[in-house]
Amino acid sequence: MYPSIRISGTAYERGFAYGTAAKDRIAKTVSSYRAVYAAYAGLDWAAARDVASGFTPAIEAFEPRYLAELSGLAAGSGFALDEILAINCRTEIMFSGLAKQMLAGECSAFAALPERTRSGGTLIGQNWDWLPFSTETVVVLEVEQADRPNFVTVVEAGLLAKFGMNSAGLGLATNALVSDRDDGQPGVPYHLLLRGVLDCSTLAEAMNLLSSHRRASSANYLIASADGFAVDMECLPGRGATAAPLTPSGGYLAHTNHLLSPSLRDRDVLLPVQTDTLIRLQSIERDLRITTGVSVESLTGALRSHADYPSSVCTHVTEGSEKPMNSMTVASGIMDLSNRRMWLADGQPCLHEHRELDLSILGAPDAELAS
Repeated sequence: MYPSIRISGTAYERGFAYGTAAKDRIAKTVSSYRAVYAAYAGLDWAAARDVASGFTPAIEAFEPRYLAELSGLAAGSGFALDEILAINCRTEIMFSGLAKQMLAGECSAFAALPERTRSGGTLIGQNWDWLPFSTETVVVLEVEQADRPNFVTVVEAGLLAKFGMNSAGLGLATNALVSDRDDGQPGVPYHLLLRGVLDCSTLAEAMNLLSSHRRASSANYLIASADGFAVDMECLPGRGATAAPLTPSGGYLAHTNHLLSPSLRDRDVLLPVQTDTLIRLQSIERDLRITTGVSVESLTGALRSHADYPSSVCTHVTEGSEKPMNSMTVASGIMDLSNRRMWLADGQPCLHEHRELDLSILGAPDAELAS
């Protein structure tokens, strides 16, 4: 079971508490990326730290609180700030070394709106697929803050955010993308933008945040609200027109690892080498169209799908695979934004039951935690 860590206080204090509580898992994150950067990006640790430091001005201009939090995280975990930056900029560092040769993690994300769900609420979630070592680094981070919404995120230890939901009723799921614009140039790193979205109070604020700042990497941000609305933001490096919104059709949205927007799809680099993204999208969409209405139970089944195994919605590593970066499902999450509830499978959902998390930090009623 992935450990839960609750933090509060000033930005620095939150980071210090996080770093102290997750010290051993952060050490595993750092050692793992040190090896990954050397093996797949051709960068030794000193070079990776130098690349990460180059993103400091963009992070500070984007949100100084995040740099303070990262500084506290470094102090609490016993690592240097540039080492903590090096894991938070993992997407950007890998692209700078690989020049777009990296294969992204195979994530499958969805949102189902009230007109599509059995309960009449808003559901959002995903299977998060990444390198197998992540099963030893994932934490459930519960963040209490005075000046922004509280939030809960499922994330690699030492990083500020991944998928999750906040006390304002926003939920976030995400997918890696690769475009011909990815070149490792400084901007706001992917995982800092994820944190920025979880600090937002409305969908409009989140969309504006993603479109108005210079983004360092391609990524997809699927965001929904307890009010029953959702938007999918496909983003390439840069700002403005390199971000394209997609809106629901039939009461749902789904996304995997290729660009769908007509204005951006010609820039896709990943699709020709990771064609399973098309099958996973069809699989998750099929399960969102069920006539009886989408429910937490039906989504649990959808996220366990082995259609087109092993590169299925529930992804498995195959022995002897020639893929340079084998990924597997390391966590599976379903969020009920209308009722402030969240279920997490601590690994592949075909092997791990979705357990309900305690979301009292979001103002939710006490959860009856599943065993």
